[in-house]
Amino acid sequence: MPRKTGRFVKRFPVLPILGLAAVLALSAIIPAVNLTQKKAKAAAAVFFPGDHGQHTNYLAEWWYLNLLVRTTKTNGTDEKDLGHVISFSRIAGNKGLLSSRYDNNTKSFKESTNTGGSLTVSLLSGKYMLVKYANGLIAATLEEKPPGADRKKIYKLTGKTGEIGTFDLTMKERTVVSTGYNTPLLWGGTTGNCRGKIPVFGGDDTFYYSIPDLDITGTITDIDGAARAVKAGKAWIDHQWFNTLPPGDWKGHYWTGMHLTNSGSIYDTAPHQAVGFVTQIYNSGPRYTYWVKRNTDGTNECGTGGRATINSYGTTNYPSSWKFELNKSNNLFLQMSGISFSDNQIFKPPSGPQFFEPAAYYSGSINGKTFTGLGFFETHLNKSTAITKNNSTVTLRAYGTPGGGIYPNMDILVDNIKVKTFTVTGAFADYVYTHPFAVDGEQIKVRLPNDYFVPPQDRNLRVDKMTINGRVYQTEANNTLSTGTLTSDTGCAPGFKLSEWLHCNGYFHYLANYY
Repeated sequence: MPRKTGRFVKRFPVLPILGLAAVLALSAIIPAVNLTQKKAKAAAAVFFPGDHGQHTNYLAEWWYLNLLVRTTKTNGTDEKDLGHVISFSRIAGNKGLLSSRYDNNTKSFKESTNTGGSLTVSLLSGKYMLVKYANGLIAATLEEKPPGADRKKIYKLTGKTGEIGTFDLTMKERTVVSTGYNTPLLWGGTTGNCRGKIPVFGGDDTFYYSIPDLDITGTITDIDGAARAVKAGKAWIDHQWFNTLPPGDWKGHYWTGMHLTNSGSIYDTAPHQAVGFVTQIYNSGPRYTYWVKRNTDGTNECGTGGRATINSYGTTNYPSSWKFELNKSNNLFLQMSGISFSDNQIFKPPSGPQFFEPAAYYSGSINGKTFTGLGFFETHLNKSTAITKNNSTVTLRAYGTPGGGIYPNMDILVDNIKVKTFTVTGAFADYVYTHPFAVDGEQIKVRLPNDYFVPPQDRNLRVDKMTINGRVYQTEANNTLSTGTLTSDTGCAPGFKLSEWLHCNGYFHYLANYY
């Protein structure tokens, strides 16, 4: 989450720069988090409509919108693609409104954060979100409207800023589930247990949900005074709140929110999907990686595990191209490559470091089908502050018993992505893998993927220990989760089994927090 962008910024912003005394005072009132404590499986952490409102007992909160629109003048001429960011924020008692305008025709960009105004948040009729910021001539309102007979949710965004001009926009869901209403995307957990809470600075410290796949209509009186009609557009809304401060080894994050289609253009009438991804970057490497997805039928998915790769940097030393890979059920299911529309979409908040959030073009494949898409990418890590590739040597001491004439395979997964497969033998041996980044035990899973049992043959995998750069993790330790160890009382159900054996298809997860 935070980017540390300082003040009123954005998703994963950073708190204002505080003196040491203030930091210590805040640390005293924010509950400590025990990162090693085992947790029982948890239900959703957010509830609606109540959590659409504000949470004044939290240090930081914002309602954040990413908008991409194709516009023309009202007579149908002068087609222009625009990108806008709007953020209503309340951070450490300070209230602000961030707004920006990117013109893809001229590649021009401007942004500003207005501070010192009033921010009011309420629930109309006890259930519809209403967020308003006002400071003299600068104002913006985000208002949820009652859905129509088609059950699609509707949001109005109106206001005026020096960066965007005057805007009167309607954002409406493109698709809706077969019965009832769509629910927001909840970050954290896995499909069937999406929670709305993720770790950023520590264990489960951030509440986070998104409202994607919103089609935009309406008008914008542009900064040059020209009235422009929105021919097509897509919007993504984020709402986050949290109470923690960044630790000293946190560097930033990579985030994206994008809409994709299997047709030729995101601005046509074909069904859309929406995908969000975030990974935190610490001195040791990536940590806390999550994704969310809205399907073409209005249903939601969520998951953990994935990877961000920066392929190139632009003239401003921020990423110009990158790749995200997402994992589901320990298998890669989505790959997307992004390219920024320009290198100048840099935000410079009143306090805190600047950050880069460009409108971006995407292409890739999902479940084997190619797609194109549009969205936004976000980071304040540039070429000089990005992590260097500190290799990690992972050594597994293991052996196996054969079944059907074949010995067990042993997969190594890093952040839920398979990076290496070994075929073990019938005697203990060391299996060595070198990862291009620093990793710790919590990021590693060791998996048996090819169990076999036809009596008397029984293919099993035994892992004595894992060693990473000299640090030893014992497989039978009480904080190693097993999803494939057979016991008489629980079978192969997940648990802390205190065993070195995988008897069923499953994995060992070292230093595990079990949700």
